[in-house]
Amino acid sequence: MGRRAHLQQLSHSLIKASRHTVKRSFNHAGTQALLRIFLAQRCPVCARTTSTPFCTDCQRQIDSVCYPVKGWQLSATDSIAIGALGEYRGTLKQAILALKYKNCPEVARSLGAALAQRWQAQAPMKQTNIYAVPIPLHPNRLAQRGYNQAALIAEGFCRVSGLPVLSHGLVRAEDTLPQHQLGVEDRQSNLESAFTIGKALQNVHRRAKTPPKILLIDDIYTTGTTAQSAAQTLATAGLQVIGMLALARAMSN
Repeated sequence: MGRRAHLQQLSHSLIKASRHTVKRSFNHAGTQALLRIFLAQRCPVCARTTSTPFCTDCQRQIDSVCYPVKGWQLSATDSIAIGALGEYRGTLKQAILALKYKNCPEVARSLGAALAQRWQAQAPMKQTNIYAVPIPLHPNRLAQRGYNQAALIAEGFCRVSGLPVLSHGLVRAEDTLPQHQLGVEDRQSNLESAFTIGKALQNVHRRAKTPPKILLIDDIYTTGTTAQSAAQTLATAGLQVIGMLALARAMSN
């Protein structure tokens, strides 16, 4: 009787071990399947399957409209220095539209990193005491979109450049009309008193021995009214804006 009970116990132990092995194998297989699904993501522009932020064809088209590395620079022809990856057209334009209106935040991090590489290659000054500050969205607009695309661009930019980012360095005080809905004459008045200094930047400014320099980050540079309004707010607070970087610059500029 003792031998029979022993055999039953041994049988139960073997069944239990077998079930554990099967479960562990299934979990491993499931993890691998999920990993394959994750790696086989879709290109945010053309929806082709890709394991990179953009498919090979779309990446080639984005590169074709980007300024050459040697020719890309902070242009001082505007009221503040402006730099951009390329012109707002073609696949680069479609990528930015996907970022803003098709819930594709990964576009911001990828192109933000590319922006940083251009900045590092062409930056005209030593990168000290510089803070990246994204152009903010009003809370109402932020709630609608779910994220601030400029803040995500700044995160991707700073991950590569090593500059500190102040995601809430500026605050959108007024829920203004989108700039693209307005004519040139109405854009400046639309942004009067639109921005205030955020607590994060106030704290940095208060603790710093010398005023921090600000590098504004945005998705598109069009007429410059947004950059000028933000720069004026910062200048009033005693902060120097050394320039603005954007993913794209409108072709008319």
